[in-house]
Amino acid sequence: MRLSRPRSHQIPQPARRGAAAVEMALVLPVLILVVFGTIAVSQIIHFRKGVVAATAEGIRIASRRDVSSTEVTTLVRQILTGRRISQATITITPTEISNLRPGELIEIQVRANYTALGVEPLGWTVPTEIVYRGAVLRE
Repeated sequence: MRLSRPRSHQIPQPARRGAAAVEMALVLPVLILVVFGTIAVSQIIHFRKGVVAATAEGIRIASRRDVSSTEVTTLVRQILTGRRISQATITITPTEISNLRPGELIEIQVRANYTALGVEPLGWTVPTEIVYRGAVLRE
């Protein structure tokens, strides 16, 4: 007498292929959102770091005695242009720093709009304003 093993209940192969297609249809949109979301967030972080770097360099230069507001603005604008940031507003307080005495406060603010966050071909954008301020005492 031969003992037979009970057969396991297996799903037929064509039905399994259909289940894989359904799983892929459910998971793929979420995966695409995660990938493009990660790319968008990393781009805005890179943009913000450019604004911060330009402001920090402007603050460093503004602290020197032999520098005017125009020179600081030009330097900050050059750094922003090198980072492909074109639409930025640079505000220096006080307006003219060349006549300040040592120990007086200089503030610089850089304001830039980032609008590339989103899915451009579909017309979905999330405008984001990056504002960075810094202050230094005149040497």
